[in-house]
Amino acid sequence: MNEFEESEFRGPLFNQLERGSNLLWEPGQVFEKKIGIDRASFCLNEYLWKLHGHNSNLGGCNLRNRNFRYIFKRRKPNKILPDFSLNLFIQAKRSNFSARPLNKLRPYINRNYWFFEITVHQQRALEQLERELHNEALVIYAAPLFNNQQDLYNHTVNNSVVEHSTFPKFSKLSGHSKWYFDRPGSIGVANPDFEFF
Repeated sequence: MNEFEESEFRGPLFNQLERGSNLLWEPGQVFEKKIGIDRASFCLNEYLWKLHGHNSNLGGCNLRNRNFRYIFKRRKPNKILPDFSLNLFIQAKRSNFSARPLNKLRPYINRNYWFFEITVHQQRALEQLERELHNEALVIYAAPLFNNQQDLYNHTVNNSVVEHSTFPKFSKLSGHSKWYFDRPGSIGVANPDFEFF
């Protein structure tokens, strides 16, 4: 069982990912449901970019130059989006812990593991977002590789939340309902097919 809430993880995670940059944007609750993310920022974190195969950070995109018609048609036709570059669009998830590997997981994970649920409507929103961004920015999930409240505080103080989290690209999880992982980074297993990435 996880001892902390998703929002307790998000604060330190975003703080550590955004160190060195003041460019960030959080959609409101109504808009978040349509766009699928908790936060967008201009991320300079080398670890994250290397994890996803980039030698340096992506240049990002200016959201004001996008039309987002699929969101604004009925909702907020006069909404003004940020006019600065953002290169990371992230949806933080709360992970669940298990000490009993499922039989289908054993070829890939044979010890304690964590997992998070993938919400269908959120996944669809993230897919639309990535199409709109044309690979100018990274769209990912994030979840902790720890479930203890004290571990959260320790990683916050030690500036190690990022290095103890999973960051799968949402596109890997298309058609899946869970992401299982036993190590930080972007390696894990997606179900229902128990596909290893």
